[in-house]
Order: sequence, then structure tokens, then C-alpha cells
Amino acid sequence: MNESVVKKLFEKHCAGANMIINKNVSAEDGTVDYEIVFSEKRFGVEAKGTRSDVYSTIGQLLNAKRTYSHVYLLAPAGFIKKIWGILQETKTLTSVGLMAVGTDGVHIIKKPDSEIYYYKPPTKPPTKPTKKHILVNETDISIETHFKSQPFTVSDIAKHLNKPMADAYHRIARLKSAGMIEEVSRNTNPKTYRFVKSRNTNEKIELQHH
Repeated sequence: MNESVVKKLFEKHCAGANMIINKNVSAEDGTVDYEIVFSEKRFGVEAKGTRSDVYSTIGQLLNAKRTYSHVYLLAPAGFIKKIWGILQETKTLTSVGLMAVGTDGVHIIKKPDSEIYYYKPPTKPPTKPTKKHILVNETDISIETHFKSQPFTVSDIAKHLNKPMADAYHRIARLKSAGMIEEVSRNTNPKTYRFVKSRNTNEKIELQHH
């Protein structure tokens, strides 16, 4: 089930519900797929399909948390199970909720743990460019220098940077978006990566897809 089908099913099942659902809403760092306004509270929702990348998904949830205290991942049950396994393993994003969607309806698998509610309106709502870009920084180059001649995992990145696993997942997503790394094999556990292209500090990489 791809992302567009997930969104169609979600909108169909929520039609007529006693809540406001806004689509493609500006957030602190980009956009969220949906904003739900219910009982004077706002919830961010990121929608994903079965074949979505788990690392970029975690990065997007982290970005959404800058605006919404309560964020849900909306996806088919199979992808929810995959994400839930990673979140449990790394103790990451415990305050994120999980919603599975199918032809039979929308099911809340897990509510956000956070009891503190806040909504931070974006200070600078982003314009919607025809192309997005990523600016290579010194940390990207530092990782390339260290791992250029050897395969590595997300855990290796976390140890090298002395950062939490959530930051390492976000960094993997950046490096993949910049075309600097690729997965060595999709059958390995944990996943292993290698560098395939060098970049320069402050090099601007234009992206064709979100």
C-alpha cells in the first residue's frame, strides 16, 4: 500500500468526524501531512506507505516534534510494526503515536506517551519550492572521512559522533538524500552502508523528491 492510498483511506474514514483535518500544514522545519484539531488541541500526522524508508521517516517525525507535542505516524500495519521495532530497540521517540490504516478503518496502535501538551506555531512558514535541497555540512564530511573505506551501521555513526541513535538515523537520511551513501545489502541486520560519492563542505544538493 503506497502513501497516496494511505492518505485516501485516512481521509475517507475520517470524513464526517467531529474534528478539523488540515492537509500539508507548515511546521517548524518543513510540513506535516495532516494537522488534526480536536477539543482545542492540535496533533501532527505523518503518513507513510509500506515501502517508505524507516530512517527518513524517523527524521521527519523528529522535525514534526519541533512544532507538535503530539505526533502520530499513519501507515499500513506492516510498516507500523517495522517502525515500532526500531523505536523499542533504540528507546527513541517514545512520545510519538502510531496509527494503522486499512480498508476496515483507522486504528490507534499507540498513543503518545507525553502528558505535556504544546503547539508551537512555525516562526517562518516555509515557501513551497519546486525543488528542495540539502546543504552538506562539516559533520557529513567528518563521517565520510572516517568511514570512506569501510562499511558502517547506524550504531557506528552514533558512536563516532557520540550522539543518540535518533541523531544517527537522521544523519543516515541526510547522507542518503545527498547521494553520498548506499545500502550494502537489504538483507543484513543491522543494515550496513558504504560511501559511494564524495561531496564538499557547503555543497548544495538539489533533490527531486521529498
